[in-house]
Amino acid sequence: MGAIAGKRTDVKPLSKAEALALNDETEEKGLVHIPLNIMHAEGTICNCCDDCCMVVNPLLKRERVHAILSPSRFRAVIDEEKCQGCQTCLERCIFDGIEMKKVPGSKKMKAFIINEHCMGCGMCVFKCPNGAMKLELIRPPEHIPEQMPEMAARGPAK
Repeated sequence: MGAIAGKRTDVKPLSKAEALALNDETEEKGLVHIPLNIMHAEGTICNCCDDCCMVVNPLLKRERVHAILSPSRFRAVIDEEKCQGCQTCLERCIFDGIEMKKVPGSKKMKAFIINEHCMGCGMCVFKCPNGAMKLELIRPPEHIPEQMPEMAARGPAK
């Protein structure tokens, strides 16, 4: 990351089409979209993983992600009938939001969401090969503030 007098020099404005294409590409790679409202990054969406992310990785390492980050307005839900127990979702979830359980009447383990761990990022939903998962809107719009209080006090971004 380059910086000149505290300003980032590696940021490139994107058109809506470019941003959507980039989001598709990062989802394919399993990166989690996290909107950042900090310092000089307001209006930025970071695509984080558990490899080198400066936001998610330290929180995961210290088992503090659920204490520090707020989940999105969504939660993953699983259609038990469609779930084939492939564990693709389990591998994709960096937040420990999925567990495999034995289901009565089935020889296979099936995926279940751990509601208090699900961050609503959708990375599990995106790659489910059987279409057994979807995101359900569970929180009101007020759950996501328009601006963090400290950002509102600074005024609009320039």
